[in-house]
Amino acid sequence: VVFVGFSDSQDSVDGNLQISLDRVRVQAKIAAMLDDTALRAGFQVIGLGEGLPVGCNDTLWGQNQNRIVEIWAK
Repeated sequence: VVFVGFSDSQDSVDGNLQISLDRVRVQAKIAAMLDDTALRAGFQVIGLGEGLPVGCNDTLWGQNQNRIVEIWAK
């Protein structure tokens, strides 16, 4: 299981990367509260910052769409 964090492009590239990592770490901590140790051992956390946007960063709606955490299965 891979937790992937994203951000909009309203800050510096480094700042957006840190925001996406902070966002995804919170979600991963919640998931780590599961009782299944084997499942927790398979968790991976990735921050992609403003990479792979789903919305246009020129609008408030698009910026909000890009501030997300996704859970991917490998």
